[in-house]
Amino acid sequence: MSTQGIARHFVSQQMYQLIRDQILTGELAPGTVLKDQQLANQYSVSRTPVREALLRLESENLVTTKPNRWTQVTPLNIDAVKDSYPIIWSLESLAVRLAPVSLSPRQLQLLSDANAALARALRQHHAVEATQMDLKFHRLIVESSGNHELTKVIEQIKTPLQRIEIAYFDRLFLSDPSVAEHENIIEAFKQHNRNLAIMAIEANWQNSLSRLSKLIENNSDKDVT
Repeated sequence: MSTQGIARHFVSQQMYQLIRDQILTGELAPGTVLKDQQLANQYSVSRTPVREALLRLESENLVTTKPNRWTQVTPLNIDAVKDSYPIIWSLESLAVRLAPVSLSPRQLQLLSDANAALARALRQHHAVEATQMDLKFHRLIVESSGNHELTKVIEQIKTPLQRIEIAYFDRLFLSDPSVAEHENIIEAFKQHNRNLAIMAIEANWQNSLSRLSKLIENNSDKDVT
C-alpha cells in the first residue's frame, strides 16, 4: 500500500470511529440524515473517507442508505432486544464453559473495578459511561474464554443494543440492580463454581431483558427517536 493509501485508510478509520461513537452514544439520534459532503466539510476531509466510513457503518446496520436519496442513522429496532438477549446470555455462558475454572486474582479485580465504575456512573446518572462499564464487565468475562471469535460475535450482537439502553437510560437505570447481580457473578467466580457463575450470568441478562421489556411495553412507539 502506498503512503497515500495508508493516509487515506487512516482518515477513513478515524471517520468511521468518530461517526460510530456519535451514533452509539446518541449524539447522532436515530433517523438523523447524514450527508457525506457536509460531514467532509465539518471535519476537513475529502468525501472518500466519509463514504468509506458510512459503508462500514451500513454493514453494521448503524446507518441505512437509500441509493441516490439519503443516508440516515438507523432507527432503533426495539424487537431486536427480545431476539438478541437470549443469544447473548447463551454465548456468555459458553464463554464461561470455555474459560478456566479459576479466574486469576487480576481478572477478578478487573471485574470488581468495572462493577465499581458502573455503580459510580449510575449514582452520577451518566448514561454513556454506565453503559460502557456494563459492556466492559461482560467483555472481561467473555475474554476469559480466550476465544477471540466468540468475543467478536458477541460484540457485534451487543452494539445495536447499546443505543437502546442509552435511549431508555433515565427509566432503565434509575433503580437498576445490575451492580448487585454482577456481585453475584464475581462471588461465583471466587468460589470457582462454574455452574453458579453461568446461572448468575443468565439471571443478570434475563432480569435485564425483563426490566427493559416492561419499559418498552409502556412506550407506544416501536422505534425510539
